[in-house]
Amino acid sequence: MLPGSADAPNAWPSPSSPTLISSTPRPEPMCDRRTPFAPPSPPFPPPPPPPPTVHAPSLLTVVCPENAGPGAQLIVQGPAGDLIRVTVPNQTYAGMVFHVSV
Repeated sequence: MLPGSADAPNAWPSPSSPTLISSTPRPEPMCDRRTPFAPPSPPFPPPPPPPPTVHAPSLLTVVCPENAGPGAQLIVQGPAGDLIRVTVPNQTYAGMVFHVSV
């Protein structure tokens, strides 16, 4: 039997018959070209300003000098370099440590 003859079981198609190239379905497109794009979203609003900084009071460590005792007024240098007037607390004597809130 010759290819192309009508009685051959696995005959080649003749040039006049339509040829089927693929029987697998075409994949769906990822996007539908007929649908317009969504409008751009509005820009994000600016972030709110940070809350005001509240400094917690800090404690300054002071050593009572030799010539001072309870109730004495001292001038000490604060953490920012400023001068602060402090009072030596009761029952605090020379060489003892006390704390002052600044």
